[in-house]
Amino acid sequence: MSREWSNGWTHRRRRFPVVKLILVVLICVLILGVSLLLIYYLIDSKNSKAQGAFASGTSVAENNSEQPDGSEQFTDSEKPSEAAPIVIELPKEHKVDFYVPEHEGIPLILIDPGHGGYDVGANAGSCLEKDINLAIALKTRDQLNRMGYVCVVTREDDSHLYLSDRTNIANDIKADVCVSIHQNFFDQTDITGTETWYGSEDSRDLATFIHKKVVEHAQSKSRSVQEGDYHMVRETMMPSCLIEVGFLSNPEERNNLLSSEYQEKIATGIAEGIDEYLKQSQSNKNS
Repeated sequence: MSREWSNGWTHRRRRFPVVKLILVVLICVLILGVSLLLIYYLIDSKNSKAQGAFASGTSVAENNSEQPDGSEQFTDSEKPSEAAPIVIELPKEHKVDFYVPEHEGIPLILIDPGHGGYDVGANAGSCLEKDINLAIALKTRDQLNRMGYVCVVTREDDSHLYLSDRTNIANDIKADVCVSIHQNFFDQTDITGTETWYGSEDSRDLATFIHKKVVEHAQSKSRSVQEGDYHMVRETMMPSCLIEVGFLSNPEERNNLLSSEYQEKIATGIAEGIDEYLKQSQSNKNS
């Protein structure tokens, strides 16, 4: 082996460990950099969620939960005066302002027009259940207020509320009575009539009074008054019922339900049924 060749081999062997060391250092630096970027991203993401929750007025845990804890969450600690708003915190980041007048000694009634917004309910062409429910509810509210009661509705326009929103409102404002208004639909178009549902024996009399009066004023077919496992009658903490006024699938009944005059008759039946129930309840308390 020549001296020149031997010296060249020796130099290569000396340079190789240095190159290897440099590569190892570069790889370590790269790994460290990626790790720091990942840690920064996770911290920044967590802070963004917390800031978003703070801006919406709810905690991160509340944003991730589907159901509230059922407790009252009023923004004002003072007792509301006449026409003062009661702001109720609802799931899905909802806030609903309710103007409940002073009603000491006067029963507070909640009327719930079913569906609303993108939830149209039953429909037959351009005839939407949500619209009919709202029209009847507003007419019922006006009649009850004229009778001397304090009556509010869960929605006054074409807005959407979840079922849990509606029962939270009823329970938080401590309504004395809650009535949810709906329409029916069936594949067979000859089916007609009124059905009324209640969730417990405490609500049976309320459902019976309302059903009887609606059938009387609207001259509709009486189908049934029975117990049912519906959210609006199961989760409310006061006497409540759900009335299916008529069938949108039946052409004649649908035309009636679209009539303002017919809607007024139904509202009269609901209002008179509630009135009779409350008077009976008061009489039972006094006896």
